[in-house]
Amino acid sequence: MKEKINYAECMKRKCSECKYYDECFEYKPKERKMLIKAKRIDNLEKKVSEYKNKAVIKYLNSKGYECNESIKSMRKVNSLLKSEMKKVVIDIQNERLSRIGAYYTWEAYIKVKIIDTITGKEV
Repeated sequence: MKEKINYAECMKRKCSECKYYDECFEYKPKERKMLIKAKRIDNLEKKVSEYKNKAVIKYLNSKGYECNESIKSMRKVNSLLKSEMKKVVIDIQNERLSRIGAYYTWEAYIKVKIIDTITGKEV
């Protein structure tokens, strides 16, 4: 059973020395709520894929990989990740497609992470 984190005691020492370093609220990856609207369902699919690509690019840039929306830079980062035996995974939760009036809306929580291909654990 997991122990509860005492945050009052936690703030008195350095985070790198803390035994709860991996479980702490400061170091958990943030989920983003994705809400996209479109009049046609095919346009909605296109917007969703563009949003996912931008989220991955933003995440990779925050992790130190130089990436932009060009195909050349994406291939370069992909080959670099493959050489490090890692891959990028998009975790989508609570996705919902609905129609409100004349618009289709797509709602979901999206989390991007890099995992090790051998162990399957998050890096």
